[in-house]
Amino acid sequence: MKTVLTGELAQKRALIAKSHNLRVMAFLGAASVAFLVFIGMQKILLVRIPRASVLLFLGALIISEAYAIYRTIQHDNEMCRDLGFMCPFCHQPLYEARALVWNTLCPKCGQDVA
Repeated sequence: MKTVLTGELAQKRALIAKSHNLRVMAFLGAASVAFLVFIGMQKILLVRIPRASVLLFLGALIISEAYAIYRTIQHDNEMCRDLGFMCPFCHQPLYEARALVWNTLCPKCGQDVA
């Protein structure tokens, strides 16, 4: 049966989740602003942007977002190591953004860590 994280584990998880969410929102905001500026440039300058430039921009945006996701995951893992939020059985970080938030099972090995 899955149980609820309590005490020190819950505080560590909340700290990591807050940092993760702030990073994700910053990256999404930056990508949205970049996209709007690029598209708005066409309207302001009254110039038609060549299709190749649009595709190049979108490709760069996708690559930068993929890198941002990679760095966010690496930062989450570093925070887990720094805070000691690691599984005592498989020694992997306990935090995963897509994992169930309130349970005490390791998302990697499935062992109960509480």
